[in-house]
Amino acid sequence: MKYAIRGLIVLALVVVIGSTASTGDKEKGSKDKDEKPKVKHALPAGWKSLKLTKDQVTKVYAVQDDFVPKILEAERKVVELRAQEKMALFAILTVDQKAQLVGETPKDKAPEKDKAPEKDKKTDK
Repeated sequence: MKYAIRGLIVLALVVVIGSTASTGDKEKGSKDKDEKPKVKHALPAGWKSLKLTKDQVTKVYAVQDDFVPKILEAERKVVELRAQEKMALFAILTVDQKAQLVGETPKDKAPEKDKAPEKDKKTDK
């Protein structure tokens, strides 16, 4: 019974987080399309020693202005897709399987490694 309640709580949290993430991203997405996020310009590692001209540096920054927002959007989509995948996978499980999955902890599987081994006590002779 305890595990079933945990499973239901976790399922509810997953649904709430998933729905919040998808609605929150849509609202933020409409703002982001109007305003491009500021790109922090920096030369790639090792490029400073190439002694680039000001024109070359300007072109590097222009490329960053073009690609960084696209990369950030793609990374946001990956995070969203992973959350959706997790929800879909969790939906496949039965209530008992969900409870079993939630009830498992690393302590149940692995022996205690944090605890130092007990030293043999020397007895007085």
